[in-house]
Amino acid sequence: MKARTLWKKGFVVLLVACVIDMAGVVLMNIPHYRSRFPESFPADTVGMVFFRGYDKTGRFLSPDTLRRAHEALRLYKQGAISTIVCIGGARPWRETFGSRIVKDYLVSRGVPGEKIVVDMESSDSRTNWQVVRRLAGERGWEHIVLIASPMHNQRLRTVVAAAPLNNGKVFYSSYSYAGCEPPLPWKELWVDTHYEWLAYAAEFIFPESFYLQAVRWHRKTFL
Repeated sequence: MKARTLWKKGFVVLLVACVIDMAGVVLMNIPHYRSRFPESFPADTVGMVFFRGYDKTGRFLSPDTLRRAHEALRLYKQGAISTIVCIGGARPWRETFGSRIVKDYLVSRGVPGEKIVVDMESSDSRTNWQVVRRLAGERGWEHIVLIASPMHNQRLRTVVAAAPLNNGKVFYSSYSYAGCEPPLPWKELWVDTHYEWLAYAAEFIFPESFYLQAVRWHRKTFL
């Protein structure tokens, strides 16, 4: 009888935890289902596409990276940005560079290769932003727009605030969950939301040495 009571209590606790977790995912993501239109960027704005993983083969782009690439493509075709910079995805131990694959994909969709700059160094949000800041300074880019998922852009705002551009303005552009391509299924949204929660904790709560070691381990083990 006692064991059965403990089992019931455990089940109730687990059920409540699941409900709270689901509610947190829903509340965090409801605003991102609204259709969004690009801001009125200055004519010289440069678009920075942040890489977000490979597909299961490890040789092509993940669905979320494709959504970001499509957002960059949309902005370019609308004339909102004149140059695209592909950021992140460096896996030198595998001789694979996600940014290069993003460029190849954009070229296949009609963007001239000379309009695309490729980053071959960075592999996480912190190093992504370090490369963006350096490129902006070296090339005199005064207006840049960060192109990522809605949740990733929320985290990037904190990264940018901690190390702002020396001279220039940063904009943000995210795809809408409604109508994005490829479509965003609930399972992927749930996983990505928890990924962002963990990434936020790793970047802004844990010591930098722990964060860097964790990122390297994660990249080499799973990506």
